[in-house]
Amino acid sequence: MNHPYLSQQELVSFVPLLSWIRAAVRCGFAIAPVLDEIGVPVTDSGAHGIVITQEQSFRLIETCVARASGEHFPFILGENAALESIPEVQAYICSCVTLREAVKYYNWVGQVMGNGVELSLHETDGYSRIQLSMGNPAYRAASVFFTETVITSIVRLISQLLGRKEVEQLTFRHAPPAYAAAYAGFFGLPVRFGQDADAVTIRTALLDLKLNGALPELQQKARSQLLQRLSTLSAAGSMAGQLNRLFADHPDLLTCGLDSAAARLDMQPRTLQRRLHEEDKTFSDVQAQSRFEMSCTLLRNTNYSVDEISELLGFSDRRALTRAFKRWANTSPSHYRNSVTPAI
Repeated sequence: MNHPYLSQQELVSFVPLLSWIRAAVRCGFAIAPVLDEIGVPVTDSGAHGIVITQEQSFRLIETCVARASGEHFPFILGENAALESIPEVQAYICSCVTLREAVKYYNWVGQVMGNGVELSLHETDGYSRIQLSMGNPAYRAASVFFTETVITSIVRLISQLLGRKEVEQLTFRHAPPAYAAAYAGFFGLPVRFGQDADAVTIRTALLDLKLNGALPELQQKARSQLLQRLSTLSAAGSMAGQLNRLFADHPDLLTCGLDSAAARLDMQPRTLQRRLHEEDKTFSDVQAQSRFEMSCTLLRNTNYSVDEISELLGFSDRRALTRAFKRWANTSPSHYRNSVTPAI
């Protein structure tokens, strides 16, 4: 899928679009004008969601809260279970042997969604807290909204897996908001504000209680598929991934330096260099890898001659492409083309 080129705001967030659509419908507003206002092109969405900057994700939830009527948007979004629209997530959660295993998925998806979500268990003999930490205090309002969303999702998950409501109380670090009364009405649980943690409290014995839906073999298979899916989504938002998409849409940049690519991404060259360094990449490495992948695609799926491909990818001539391709694949472009089957 194609993504908008992500600038400035460096951190990226995966947004499960179908969940947001369902929540918007229930809260009485159209999601399309909101996405337009935030600058998120729906044409760039994939089957399961879109990749946007973290700032855009904060603006998105703040705008949705402002547009909602009748119900508080984060509660409804949390009820829609975020990434459960992805089949691997649903399969993993439904087949988990214990609640302890099920809540692990929040940390995995938190890495993809880019909002700093981290869960930790704080256990005692009697009661335990599933404690949430949410990053980026610079966006306090949005952080509260995302906290509400995740807490709602955890409450829903526990009820779904245990078949009954087993949450003892909810605690929040933020002060009571103007709509505090909506918490009690929505959750039907004791809620305390201004506490030391955002957390869901349950009986400790529930963490390792064998769930009725437990299917260990399916859980292991689903876990592997889920981690693979999340790895793909995470890579889509990496700096190297952004560069790969930039080169794919603008092959002229394959012969340019880091400064030109940074300008096209609307970021400072130092920022681009640092982001790549954090991923253990260099600009020249990503540029070369993109050239290799694009040359393989053109050799497999088009009738372009090697001369035409070398021109498209910015090589000085056919011989330069052949030398580079032999370094990458240990074979010539012509031999590679004759040895592979075109993609369907």
